[in-house]
Amino acid sequence: IHDSFKKPVVVKGHSFFISLSIGICIFPSHTNNVEKIIQYAGIAMYHAKLQGKNQVCIFEKNMLREVNEKLDIEKSLKLALMEEQMEVYYQPIFNDEKEVIKLESLIRWNHPKRGLLLPSVFISVAEQTGMIVELTEWIIDAVFKQIKTWQSSDLTTLPVSINISLFQFKYSGLLEMLERYAEKHQIDPQVVTLEITESIGVEDFDFTLEKLLRIKKLGFKLAIDDFGTGYSSLNYLTQMPIDTLKLDMSFVENIGVVTTADTLVEIILLMARKLGFEVIVEGIENRTQFELLKKLGCTQFQGFLVSGALNVSEIEKRYLNI
Repeated sequence: IHDSFKKPVVVKGHSFFISLSIGICIFPSHTNNVEKIIQYAGIAMYHAKLQGKNQVCIFEKNMLREVNEKLDIEKSLKLALMEEQMEVYYQPIFNDEKEVIKLESLIRWNHPKRGLLLPSVFISVAEQTGMIVELTEWIIDAVFKQIKTWQSSDLTTLPVSINISLFQFKYSGLLEMLERYAEKHQIDPQVVTLEITESIGVEDFDFTLEKLLRIKKLGFKLAIDDFGTGYSSLNYLTQMPIDTLKLDMSFVENIGVVTTADTLVEIILLMARKLGFEVIVEGIENRTQFELLKKLGCTQFQGFLVSGALNVSEIEKRYLNI
């Protein structure tokens, strides 16, 4: 079947290549119920799509559990926003004196049955169901409101970053949403950094560049998150109006152990300085990593050495002297 789809389909002189995802359910070992055969094959096909194009996947029982969990998340998500089950946590970013200089906002879901859920559990479901638009709006509103609250109380003017996924970035109403809530809460966009992944421009660089420039024109800052894990071209990177590179924690693991790891970090820091980027190194878990990175020229850090993500009351208690 796959071989038959390898050749392009020609329509009105234009050639189109069609990818084929196949899900397989085996009768009677998986089930002898006709409706379930179709259901299980569909579930297997969904998993085949997740693995990439032109994949074949055979149904397994654990897939059913995963689908049920997804359906449960999907049903609960809308209620979660209505009943204020979502909460924003903040993780400090610190300087070489371990002073907190910035905060990264991270959404959490206080699920009534499953406890505190990380975004990795529900963001993809929100994207697949269209709920990501409402969720994005909620995050932007909540973070901007919190920034204004802190500023009005003279507690802090620390810059705050917000993570923006590829799906959120592509959403046509993102800029209007950012502008509207900045105006609503009367905050300076300069105190907000939007964190995007480095692979965001791979599909359509011209579209990405235009949108990034429009975001910058509004006054917001931009950071590349998890730098070094994607597929971006350095040439593309130099064209983007980026302020900060967040170096992925994978670069930190072998610092002080493998010489090439030290050299690579040093080269990235040098390159970033030459290009005018700030650099934040993620995943700092111990003092050894911290001291070695300081020697290599790093001045901004994030990780459990100082703190993980905390709710607002904990952030205020520990770092805002409340």
